[in-house]
Amino acid sequence: KFKEALALLNTKFKLEEERGLSHRETYTQLGRYYMDLGYRESGALSNKYLLESKMNYKKALELAKQTNYKPVLLTCYFNLSYLNVLLDNYKEAYHNQSNYLLYRDSLLNEENTKKITQSKMQYEFDKKEAVAKAEQGKKDADAKRIKNQQYFAIVALGIIVLAVVIIAIIQFRSNKH
Repeated sequence: KFKEALALLNTKFKLEEERGLSHRETYTQLGRYYMDLGYRESGALSNKYLLESKMNYKKALELAKQTNYKPVLLTCYFNLSYLNVLLDNYKEAYHNQSNYLLYRDSLLNEENTKKITQSKMQYEFDKKEAVAKAEQGKKDADAKRIKNQQYFAIVALGIIVLAVVIIAIIQFRSNKH
């Protein structure tokens, strides 16, 4: 039911156009449907659908170039390369394949750069977290040491007071005898 799906996609395209939305994804979808129709048909009708697919991919490519939207650029160059092979236009197929490889590598480099940056940021965060944890552990140990010293001082003072009281009682009894 490619033809029914294509009619629905054209309706979507017109609605998006009325709303002023970008068509770069719609053009790629149209290109894909026409390419699939070109596979299913034969002869002149097949070439007609393949040419229509190529036209839609070129329109999507133009829109994607304006915003430098690499995922659509990648898709368009890949499919245009394939379409040009089907249409026996090998020079243009080679050009599109070269651009596809360029944008694929660029996209992979961007993803790798993002992952490296994320790893660096995570490392720095973990490092700061470890330092903060160590400082907090040191503060906790100091607080515990001070608390133990205070406890020891209170116990020692209590023993001294108790000793003074005992000595005072013994002295008092001795004085009475």
